[in-house]
Amino acid sequence: MLIQRENENWSAPEACTSPIRRIVSAGQPGAERTALDWAIEHGLEHGGFCPRRRQAEGGPIPGEYLLTETRSGSALVSEEGNVRDSDGTLIFTCKSGLNAGSKRVQDFARKQGKPALHIWRAAPFEWTVQAVRKFVQNYRITVVNVTGARLAKEPFVSGFLRDVLDAVFLDADTEPQEPRLVATGRPPVHRATYWSSKIALRPVETVLRPLPTIDLP
Repeated sequence: MLIQRENENWSAPEACTSPIRRIVSAGQPGAERTALDWAIEHGLEHGGFCPRRRQAEGGPIPGEYLLTETRSGSALVSEEGNVRDSDGTLIFTCKSGLNAGSKRVQDFARKQGKPALHIWRAAPFEWTVQAVRKFVQNYRITVVNVTGARLAKEPFVSGFLRDVLDAVFLDADTEPQEPRLVATGRPPVHRATYWSSKIALRPVETVLRPLPTIDLP
C-alpha cells in the first residue's frame, strides 16, 4: 500500500515470507543491531544474548531490543550463546577479512558443530544473495544468528546487510544502490563451514555458477 507522507512516497515494510522465523544477535551497533531492526520492521521474532548491563559501543543497548543479559560484560560470551541457540550464523562485513571478534565467532561455530557463512560487500551482489539462500536452504535454518562488522569500523555494513536481507528474504528483485563488482573473471567462493562432532573438520563450500564476465576499464 502506497501512502502519501510529507510529500514523499512511503511504502509499508513487506512481511517476511522466508523460512526464517527469528533473528538473534548481541545488539552491538553495526551488523548486529541492523539485523534486529530489520527483524522488527518485518514482523519477525528477535532476541539473543547481550553483555551485562546491556553494554555496547556508544552507550547501552536500548530497551526496545528484547535481549537477555549475560553475567559477563564480555561481548564474546554473548556471541557464544547466540551461536549455540541458533541454527546457523551469518557474518556480514564490508572487507573480505574478518576481525578478531568475528574469527572467534567462527571458532564458536566450529566447536558447537554449527554452520557459519561469511559474506562481504565487495563480492558481486547476485552471488552474495544466492550464497545466503543456499545456506539457509541447505542447513534448514529457521533461527539465524547475525553478527559482523561494527558501525564505527565499517559504516557501510548496515546498508549492505539491509540490501542482502531484502533480496534474500522478501523475494524482492532488490539491487544495491551501488554496483558490487570485482575486477576479476573468477567468481568469489562464499565459504559455509560446517563442523560435525564426529568429524574433526569438514569445510563445505557453496560454489556458485559464475555470471557473465564484466570487463572493467
